[in-house]
Amino acid sequence: MGDVLMEFLNKVQNLFSFKGDRPKFDKSPSWENSWQWLTPRLFNTGATIDYRGEVGPLEDSSLVMAVVNWTGTQFTEAPPVVQIPAKEGSHETVVGHEATELLLRPNPHTIFEDYCGVMSLDWWIVGNHYWYKVRDGLGKVIELWYLPSYMVEPRWPDDGASPPVPNEGNLDSFISHYEYTVPGSDPVLYPAADIIHFKRFVDPTNRRKGIGAFGSVIREIYGDNAVGAFTATLMRNMGMVPYLLSPKETGVSITETAANAIKDNWLAKTRGANIGLPMVNAIPLQVDKLGLNPEELDLSKLRMIPESRVAAVTGIPAAMLQFMVGLENGTSFAAYREARQQGYESVVIPIQRIMARQLTAQLLPEFDKTKGARIYFDTAQVRVLQEDRDALYKRAVLALQAGGISRNQFAASLNKPLPDKEEIFYVPNTVKPMTQELIEETASEIPEPPPPAPVVDPNALAKFADMERMFEALETEMKGFAPNR
Repeated sequence: MGDVLMEFLNKVQNLFSFKGDRPKFDKSPSWENSWQWLTPRLFNTGATIDYRGEVGPLEDSSLVMAVVNWTGTQFTEAPPVVQIPAKEGSHETVVGHEATELLLRPNPHTIFEDYCGVMSLDWWIVGNHYWYKVRDGLGKVIELWYLPSYMVEPRWPDDGASPPVPNEGNLDSFISHYEYTVPGSDPVLYPAADIIHFKRFVDPTNRRKGIGAFGSVIREIYGDNAVGAFTATLMRNMGMVPYLLSPKETGVSITETAANAIKDNWLAKTRGANIGLPMVNAIPLQVDKLGLNPEELDLSKLRMIPESRVAAVTGIPAAMLQFMVGLENGTSFAAYREARQQGYESVVIPIQRIMARQLTAQLLPEFDKTKGARIYFDTAQVRVLQEDRDALYKRAVLALQAGGISRNQFAASLNKPLPDKEEIFYVPNTVKPMTQELIEETASEIPEPPPPAPVVDPNALAKFADMERMFEALETEMKGFAPNR
């Protein structure tokens, strides 16, 4: 009887399950690097240089790590919080929410800020970042652990990979598991419900994963690395390029033993602690320089093009990354402040918004199923945004004092708790809040308007004008009489 009931329940569940036609996806995981797909399209310039292979690990590039370090540092300023819907479409923060406490302290050995740097690294370089949910005996999530992206691959039923995904129940055909492989150990399959997957956009070669940001600037990174390697070579030679030493007088020949002695003497007096010591040679020498020194090469200009391209691709102002191309063109305090605001608003906040949506979908339902609840990165205390908040506060205060918004609307605009149960407005030019009751009470105290001024007859005004002219004529005639003494 029990089997029949379970079969019936499964049929009912299938009736309400997803039946739409999804597009076809890859039948095997993308174990190979996506650069094999991107290389012929992005870098097919006729050159035979393998730019991706020559660059090596991107985390070894100072250009890349400048982006990673800046983003990871800025990320720590806005802590994650849980918000629930409030009145008028706003949200209010839940203090001490379980999901917030877990994010701030993912496990006994880690705080949220520890993960910000590696989140930035995975976001820009790989495009994928993974957390594993540790559950207690009752299935409650109690810890979050970071999984290195190179050890994780999405898996799904019948993907053709090994070990095979157990096809039990109604598994998601897009991603049902994540395979975690520690070098030297057997792969482990984790259910998708136990993994939080942060994706940067969608990789066109594997739609189950995100994509990094530096594919289009590999050549620029290669060029910057080449300049750095050349500079290091120059510095290894104490900033000097090789010279050709030859007898100054024509017709003079020297033996190989004498040539080696001259070379050794030259090297001994031009390197290390002996730099600057006088050099004496048995015969006059001619010194021919075979290359240019760093000042003549002006290597700093060669590094500006890669810097500008990396700043353009990531959207981070070059001055924020301490790139020379940015420092030369915007060194004033006002320009630097605007660049900080631009970087945070156009780069950090959009990344936080994406990650907040992913956390809301993949983590928050484990703790809170309130409709409209969300995980949000609170930027209220971010220093670089304080000027904008000051301007917002001033505008809100003016609107409140003018009676244009209520006290509740004023509080909502500043993301503060609503102070009143009803809408209370301030009357302009007063500081007394006016509710409907106060308006009715003070209506009887309003004084009666003064009576209208009497209407004057125009004919009466004409008589006064005639009398005024008569007195003026009389005064003129009296001026001709002399006084009688």
